[in-house]
Amino acid sequence: MKKVLVVDDEKMNLRLVERMLKCDYDVATASSGKEALDRIEEEKPDLILLDILMPQMDGFETLEAIRGLAGWQDVPILFLTADTGEDVRAKAREAGVSGIVEKPFKKDVFLEEVRACIG
Repeated sequence: MKKVLVVDDEKMNLRLVERMLKCDYDVATASSGKEALDRIEEEKPDLILLDILMPQMDGFETLEAIRGLAGWQDVPILFLTADTGEDVRAKAREAGVSGIVEKPFKKDVFLEEVRACIG
């Protein structure tokens, strides 16, 4: 079973995403960018779902740190965000994310994005 690491500072979002994915994927969660970086080697996710707006380390900083880790340059990363302005989308594309999933989540769109990344 493929593994997904979900990174979001909102516990409600972590639980929601975990419920949507747990039937088809092994789901691990982290409540901050730092926690995600601490857990990435042990979890070895096939996909990372990463909130953009988080305290201390935002999604862009976390993405940059993940890409700086040996062996993690190619793991697909989907941003999770309520901020879907064109400036955020452009910055995300420039940063090399696999896609953006809008909050609040629409289950069918969300699952389609996940499947497009890892099947």
